[in-house]
Amino acid sequence: MKTTLRDALPILASAYGQQFGVKVQMGGTGAWTNGTTIQLPMISNPDLRDLALGYLVHESAHIRLTDFHVFGTTQGIFRSLVNILEDVRIERWFYENDYPGTKQTLQTVWDHVGSKPTLEEMVQADNVASLFHNYLLYRVRQEQHGLDSTKPHYEAVKQAIEAKLPPGFFIRLDVLLDKHLDSMASTTDAKVLAQAILEALKHAEEEANQEKDQQQDQSESDTGDSQGRSGNDQGSSGDSQAGTGDEQGDSAGQGGSDNGQDGSGNGGESSDTQGQSGNQQGGSDAGSGSSTQPQSERSSGEGDGAGGGSKSLTEQIMSETDLPSDVMEAVRQTLGDKAEEEFKSDPSGVSQAAQLDSGIGHEVRQEQGHYLMGVDSLKDGILASSKLRSQIVGLLQAQTRARRSHREYGSRLDAKRLARAMAGERRIWKHMSKRQMVDTSVHILLDTSSSMGGCQPIANSATVSMALAISAIPKADVAVSIFPGIGAGVSPVTRRNTPVRSNVGRFAVRPNGGTPMAEGMFYAARELSTVTSKRKVMIVITDGAPNDGASVQYINRLVEGEIDVYAIGIRSDAVRLYFRNYEVISGVNQLQSALFSLAQEFLKVA
Repeated sequence: MKTTLRDALPILASAYGQQFGVKVQMGGTGAWTNGTTIQLPMISNPDLRDLALGYLVHESAHIRLTDFHVFGTTQGIFRSLVNILEDVRIERWFYENDYPGTKQTLQTVWDHVGSKPTLEEMVQADNVASLFHNYLLYRVRQEQHGLDSTKPHYEAVKQAIEAKLPPGFFIRLDVLLDKHLDSMASTTDAKVLAQAILEALKHAEEEANQEKDQQQDQSESDTGDSQGRSGNDQGSSGDSQAGTGDEQGDSAGQGGSDNGQDGSGNGGESSDTQGQSGNQQGGSDAGSGSSTQPQSERSSGEGDGAGGGSKSLTEQIMSETDLPSDVMEAVRQTLGDKAEEEFKSDPSGVSQAAQLDSGIGHEVRQEQGHYLMGVDSLKDGILASSKLRSQIVGLLQAQTRARRSHREYGSRLDAKRLARAMAGERRIWKHMSKRQMVDTSVHILLDTSSSMGGCQPIANSATVSMALAISAIPKADVAVSIFPGIGAGVSPVTRRNTPVRSNVGRFAVRPNGGTPMAEGMFYAARELSTVTSKRKVMIVITDGAPNDGASVQYINRLVEGEIDVYAIGIRSDAVRLYFRNYEVISGVNQLQSALFSLAQEFLKVA
């Protein structure tokens, strides 16, 4: 199915640019912006049209609303977070304020970007910082658009990051986003919120580490008490053993008294030694239970916590440089790849060579004396070209003149045919029919380049005469523009439904500059795409070749089937190379007759 002119990407993109107040260029194989101009490739695939327009809306919002100086020297994850938050802020402002229709276009972009990765790719980030970046990106975008296509990706990255970061961070993040996300009013607000999020992560990690240390200390304390009690028990056992030794010594002593004095003395000393040894062993066990083992465990724990000087989780995230690219990078890549593919399949090379600029110059005004010659320069020409107006009016009168016929029914009987009724003739009723003209919209483009020189006044007069004639015809209207324009490639002289007669002075333009015919035709095509007339006509009056022939050819191909394009070459046959319907005249004095010939072509009644 062929895309209508109204829905063609170049037409829509230039209309968007004018509406947003940004400059849009079409052509080449890449999409980019330099902060003032937005470039789009001229892809014809209708499935990617909304993606390209979404890119245009997003970058237009940046040009209109973002203060790039605020980014300053930000880098790493901090810069990424600022950009993520700023993207949501500017887009939301666009569709919640002046341009509500852009929300669906922006949803198309996020659907394309957000649903593109696989779920495995979402959770298999090379580092925690990338996972953290994706989590915040998908969270704020899910809250913004709530698309079913990207919800599984958000859930997957959420589950993955929750296993990496302390729970306290997510509680803090909920509070920050609920309080500030919707109320951001500037790029600075986005930067402040991004800083607050990183501070929340740092505090949550410190809190988690403190809780971990407290739990570890409590665990060590409990372990030390338990081991101490065990040592005391062992000490008591030693005392008991010592007592047993004393008893055994006493028994031996008693026995020795019966058998001899030497036995009694030796037996007593041995028993005391064993008892003292038992006491010493019991004391050693108790000391081991209360101090030696816990000290060893505590030293090991401190080594793990310090990590031998390793970075904290927050520091790792802050210092990481290998981060996911900007969301719009994926869009630029898709548009560029498609443009390359289409250009390779275009043997003419016209699409690749064409460059269209949506810029429109200042509308011509009668008070712009330095651009105009004055109304006096038109008087003789208008009088001389009055014949053109009378010819056009006569042409239409002839075509729409009422025609008489007879029918088998009606309200007016033709008495002259009554005799035929006796012979069976039934068509005896008079009928008057008037042919209707098809609704017609015309856009005249007049070359005002330096080469027009002395013939410019006559060309101006012929153009205003044509405009006056068409504006006087029922069911027809006309707009007139000049190229080059005032401040750009094209400028409107009179817009559609603007009275021509009261604005005749605007037609007295001076010649100046080159021949930006493509810019003029592009503007006329866009203007004609907005009218509802069944017949649309573009007339190009020029005395030379265009500055950019490839772009002229591209526009002819773009409007084919919807706009009838005619060209008049004044003392130049260059129009033969670019237009199918053309006339070449040897002098400007033939311009009026050439315009009438064209009028005969397109001012035909149905």
